[in-house]
Formats: sequence, structure tokens, C-alpha cells
Amino acid sequence: MKRIVPIAALAAAPFLIALVPSEERVQFSVAEGLTLEKSFVVKGEMKLTDYNMLMNGNPPPMDMEMDITSSFEQSADVTDEYPRAATGRPSKLKRTFNDLAMTGSTASVQPMGSMDFDLAGSSALEGFTVIFDWNEEAGHYDVTYDEAKQGDAELLDGLEEDMDLRGLLPTAALSVGDTYEIAPKSLLSVLAPGGNLSIQIDDAEARQATMGNDVNMADVLTDLTGTVTGELLAVRDVEGRKVAVIRILVDVEGAEDMTSRMQDAMDSAELPEGMEMQMSVESADLELSYKLEGELHWDLAGGHFVALELKGEATSIVDMAMSMDAMGQQMNIENTVSMGGTSEINFTATRR
Repeated sequence: MKRIVPIAALAAAPFLIALVPSEERVQFSVAEGLTLEKSFVVKGEMKLTDYNMLMNGNPPPMDMEMDITSSFEQSADVTDEYPRAATGRPSKLKRTFNDLAMTGSTASVQPMGSMDFDLAGSSALEGFTVIFDWNEEAGHYDVTYDEAKQGDAELLDGLEEDMDLRGLLPTAALSVGDTYEIAPKSLLSVLAPGGNLSIQIDDAEARQATMGNDVNMADVLTDLTGTVTGELLAVRDVEGRKVAVIRILVDVEGAEDMTSRMQDAMDSAELPEGMEMQMSVESADLELSYKLEGELHWDLAGGHFVALELKGEATSIVDMAMSMDAMGQQMNIENTVSMGGTSEINFTATRR
């Protein structure tokens, strides 16, 4: 018996198919030989929100009203070439560090006086080209300088290959409106793109005033906890290319033991002539938190990010305990410095 399909059903079929949500695979899959010009800018502003001090277990005898404001901007411009590529990660990457810089300022009003200074930082990596070659047996990248120009081998320590934001991507195909979870540790590649880029404050006095010369977040935050989610908002046509628009929501925090770093800063501090002082840092703990929101734009055909913009709130708390012996006077000091403000992230990638 022949089965008769109603004409109305045939007419409706295209519309029914159109109602089925299409799925998009948002993944890293660049073509071999591709070159991307990438720009990374991380900046923020912070202001003192609370300060507490104890001297030998008691409040200090003097008024400790303080006011601290600071701002910073760290930028990295790189050229990434992909001689060998594979879905998920490049097999070989050639990265040239075109420009690495840091600028900022700090203004503080303290009982002992005011202090204002501008910050400027640079990196000895600038101008060098580094090769990341995937070692399948070892399960990591071998990192070397390009043969044309060799630099300090220590500068390669702490570099991270992933400046493609692969950690923000979903593991399955998405339809518009779908959400997915992102591992909080993936934010390290956003807060510290490229890992430790060896950017250091140039001026010695400013370096001492900031209690250390390393301004790389990669060394400050080694772990993050909290929640990070993505949501596919839309797929747009941008100059003939399909671009996925993904909302990113961030609510993370991290903690780091800064005791040895603070002790090194104290040991290298230059004291006024004739003044003798011994300082021992018993503990120094840093807590950071970020609540950010923004969008990741991803070239679906090209298999790489186009832009990432995140904005929101940031807070930091430093708890420190130290003992001090100054000219025969011994004292134990505990203080807590809390600061709050804003953070902004702007990354772009352009095909060359």
C-alpha cells in the first residue's frame, strides 16, 4: 500500500527543519602557516578600603589613617606563527615578542608622610623570538630561542604557550543559548597572558617601594577557585566570516603565600645612612578576587579568537606579620591591607 503524505506536511517541512537549533563547534583549529598579530592589555585601578595594624598585640599609639590609590596597565604585543598546527593545540609555534611593557602610578598618604611615584616596566624578552615545540613523549612544549637570536635561558622559565584562550572554549558543540562550565584555572591565561613575561619595574626606587621587582601575575596566582561560565549568545557574519559570540562570567578568587617574596624585598631595602634595622617576615598572605563579565569573539572557520573583553570588580587583601629590631627596640607588627577597584581586559587577534 502506498503511503500518502499530506501536502500540508510537505509544505511545512522546511519550516520545521528551520526550527531545529543548529550547533556550532567552537574550537582551536588554525591552518598551518597562519600568522596572527595579537595584542593583550590588562589594566586596573585600586583604592585602599580598610587598614588595620597591631604593634606588640596592641593598637598603635598614633593615628594610622591612610589613603592609597594605584593604577596599572600591562601590555603585550606578539606575532604568533603556526608552522605546524593541530586541532586542540599547535604542534609548533613561533612567537615574536614585539612589545612588552607595564605602566602605572601609586599615591599614598601615611602618618610618616606622602609618597607618589609613577611606574614603568619593560622586559628583556622584547625583540626575541621563541619556539614552542610540542614534545609528545614528555607531554609538554620544549621552549627554545629561534636560532637567529639567542637570549638569556632563564627568561624562558615560566613562559606559557597558550595565548589562544583555549581554556575558555567548550568541550562540545553548542546551540545559541547553551551554557557551559569553564575551569577556574583557565583564567590564569587571561590574567597573565603568556605566563611570566619577565616584565620588571625599571626604576630601582619605585621597585623598592612596591616591595619587589616582579609584577607578573603568573607568579602571584598559581591557582584559582570559583566559577567561570560561558554562554553562546549568537553567531554573526563579520566581514564574510562566521564569528561566535560567547558571554563569559567570572567569579574567582586565589591565595598565595608571599612570605619569601616579602622577605627578599625587606633584605634588599636600602635604609637611611646610620640606621640599623633587622626585619623578619613571619607570614605574608595575599588574597585576590575577580568578578568580571564580557564577551569572547571566536572565528569559527579560522579556529582562533578575534577578541576578548572583560570588565568588573577586583579586590586584594594582604595579611602580614613581621618582627623588627631597630636600634635595640624589638617589636612585632601585624597588619592587614584591603584594597578594591576595577579590572579591565582587552585582547585582540588579527590575521596577517
